[in-house]
Amino acid sequence: MEHDRIRIGKDSRAHFLSAAMLLRAGTCAAAMLLCVGAGTAVLLHRDGTVATGGLPQGRELRILWYNVENLFHPSDDSIPGDDEFTPAGVRHWTWKRYRQKLTALAKVIVAAGEGEPPELVGLAEVENDSVVADLADHPILRPYGYSYLHRDGPDHRGMDVAVLCREERFGLLECTFHPPPPDETYSDTREMVHICGNWGKRDTLDLFLVHLISRYGGTGATAAYRREQVRLLTRLIDSVHYRRQHAPVVVAGDFNEDTDGYAMEPLREVLSGGDSIRNILSTGSYKYRG
Repeated sequence: MEHDRIRIGKDSRAHFLSAAMLLRAGTCAAAMLLCVGAGTAVLLHRDGTVATGGLPQGRELRILWYNVENLFHPSDDSIPGDDEFTPAGVRHWTWKRYRQKLTALAKVIVAAGEGEPPELVGLAEVENDSVVADLADHPILRPYGYSYLHRDGPDHRGMDVAVLCREERFGLLECTFHPPPPDETYSDTREMVHICGNWGKRDTLDLFLVHLISRYGGTGATAAYRREQVRLLTRLIDSVHYRRQHAPVVVAGDFNEDTDGYAMEPLREVLSGGDSIRNILSTGSYKYRG
């Protein structure tokens, strides 16, 4: 079905991280927020610690942030950015190569969950709902019943953020795509995604997925706009806590910024109790070649 241009369906360097995060039900609080840095993922606990395993069965939630890098459909469309990713383009992006990439992505999504595929998968750099639907319906992922959420955003290359969701394990309550802050130069970039849902019996989670503007052209040239994007994120988090004071919040994605960088300052300021931005990955990430 479609709602407000959000399509909900069921059906490189390809470098991503396996942020198979485990979030203990009922232990998050508004005062502590762990967020994802560039190519990293985080989650928050009341005491500021990070759960990495050993949680009771049925009381854990796995969230994977995955930059699939240039997941284009081989067919040409009206977006100029996809011209090179067609069979006749400079990348010679054939249907065979497209199917091979989908298979590689599906394998890693399953492997990242270490036996139980993630309930939620945030995807960066997807071209449209067709590629997300093809991934969700891949034979490797089909048994896990992934639905997907996607909306065509304003990014100049047609790159969007999307979500895969196992709705039998995470009951989706709300999904909103937030446009980037207005700017004469940089606002043609990715939207932020906010989803809210239940897992377990009564546990509710708010998840924000972000892919902030890159450092292309120089860190200094884009830092101010990344800061505005982070300001928008903090306002969205504040609005969640206004409605539900102790709502647990997870932020995942590519910030393209160091955790102590200038652009991250607004997020650090809203954390009561000190700097709570942490990178839970200390030993690299998964890769595939293809």
